[in-house]
Amino acid sequence: VAGLTASGKLPALVERLMREAAEVQAGDAAAVQRLRLGVREFDTAYQELLRGTPDIPHGQPGHIPETTLRVILPRMQLVWDAFQSFRPQVEEVANSGNASSLSLLLRAVTAGKALADEADEAARLYGMASTLGALVPAHILTPLPLSGRLAPGGMMKVAAKLAQDIINKQQQILPGIELTTTFLDDHCDELESMRRVLDQVTTSSAWVGLGGMACPVVCTSTEIIASSVRLPVVEYGCAGSSPSQARSLGFVQMSTPTTVMPDLVSELAAQFGWARLKIVTESSPDSMKETQALVPALRERGLSVDWRSAATTDWEALLRAARWLLEGKAREVFLMGDEHFSRRIACAAKVVGIVEGVTWIASGLMSRGWFRENDAELLAMDQRCTGAEMADYFHGSLHIAASGEPHRRHLDAPLDCLRDHTSRSFLRLVEEHASASPDVPRLYDGVAGPAADGVCVIAYTLRHMLQRGYTIEQLERPVPSVYREMIRFMHEGALFSGASGDVSFAGAGKAGNLALWQLWGNSTALVGLATANGTISLNLNGGPTSASWRPHPEGPKPPKFPMRVLALSLSWSVCACVCCISCFKGGGYCKRRELCQAGP
Repeated sequence: VAGLTASGKLPALVERLMREAAEVQAGDAAAVQRLRLGVREFDTAYQELLRGTPDIPHGQPGHIPETTLRVILPRMQLVWDAFQSFRPQVEEVANSGNASSLSLLLRAVTAGKALADEADEAARLYGMASTLGALVPAHILTPLPLSGRLAPGGMMKVAAKLAQDIINKQQQILPGIELTTTFLDDHCDELESMRRVLDQVTTSSAWVGLGGMACPVVCTSTEIIASSVRLPVVEYGCAGSSPSQARSLGFVQMSTPTTVMPDLVSELAAQFGWARLKIVTESSPDSMKETQALVPALRERGLSVDWRSAATTDWEALLRAARWLLEGKAREVFLMGDEHFSRRIACAAKVVGIVEGVTWIASGLMSRGWFRENDAELLAMDQRCTGAEMADYFHGSLHIAASGEPHRRHLDAPLDCLRDHTSRSFLRLVEEHASASPDVPRLYDGVAGPAADGVCVIAYTLRHMLQRGYTIEQLERPVPSVYREMIRFMHEGALFSGASGDVSFAGAGKAGNLALWQLWGNSTALVGLATANGTISLNLNGGPTSASWRPHPEGPKPPKFPMRVLALSLSWSVCACVCCISCFKGGGYCKRRELCQAGP
């Protein structure tokens, strides 16, 4: 309220200064003094409005809060610029002691009118800001895997909240609107997510969009529910759906499709001379589907590929898969499954006797440091598979996953939605908040950027609809034509520079980069990148190295053939034959016998 009152004072001061400048007469020292005081008063009022009155306690008469809203700050700069043009005209009138010069008076009036217009607009914006406590809320429903064996939701939640706060504070994309998000823990469980989302959408219809999700089974089930109530969906952590399905069910996907993975693996095979590849996949529907798409793609690129599946919880099946690797002397092994599955198949390999130095290639979302985690369930299967043992066993392994950020050349480019940030600065901010939060059990790479950009997609979609004349209430309960326009804009009109890279949708998903990481010691290094256009770089930070990879060990060598023993045996055989012949002939028996007994 104090800020609103102070902002309204500026136009009144401009009007008074213009009137007093026109009334100054020669020799009227009091009028000149009032004019100069008026200029200083405007300057003081402007500075107090902009910077606040920190010397006056909050709640006390005269306290003015600092102006921080980004929608007002540019206008205040325009007010200041106009004042700098008006002040010299007024001071010239004061210095001359009269306003008798018509040209001088016209310049003062023209500059004063421009200042008054800017001050009026600033007062209008302060009037809008005075109702900030009553901003129109736009509610977003966001299920995320916040706990459980796969829990990237904690870090995604931090990123989404930071993006929401930036949009709300700046008030540039959605002036007068406040985004509010309700987060649900879906546990990466299809039934749990369905139950929780259904409970929310049947209890309240005050939702303008549904965001979040990181598990394919949750994305699939939630798409159907959201479509039935005409709720646009932005999936922060899923990828790979068909364009027709995305259009019909009303969703877009922020995560990176793995369409360039076969090219990346083929490039690795060419560089390191791999002729064959063994794949062990988790027997979940999603992993099986990915494997069945990957195998023929790799075979088309000249690799010999065999694969087996096993359930994460079936220790005997894991051991059978490991023995299959051992019998096949496999040294290049691709793992299709989450980090729990990857640890278990590697443990089984260690147990059946596969020696270290395997080229393990893991894919998909993994928590940071997943390879050295002391997994209680795994230790119950075999106590030898401690985190330290697994870290040593995985030494030199490769990991392919969505990078979740733009190419290095664009990390420091300004962002459109999260203004005053670059991708690097925003992701660093997320890292700081997530590392300090007790609600983030594990850190994940590649998830923060897509989550933040997902919030931006919703914000830009709302802005588009509001500019077309719809209200938030109409968007909460959209009729079919309005719903279709929201979906159309998400697919065709959401174009901006985001924390995860340039955001646009070709079909269902956003194009992005696949990153290649290599484990070395207790840390991982980014060693390669496959971009959406098919460009593959394997020279980052020195590129991947085969220094820790070893071929299958040779078995024990057979003993050398005993040639000396064979020679002696042949000599004795010859002597025996000679003696026998002599016996038959009768003569010289004893002499030849002695000769034979003498040996060779």
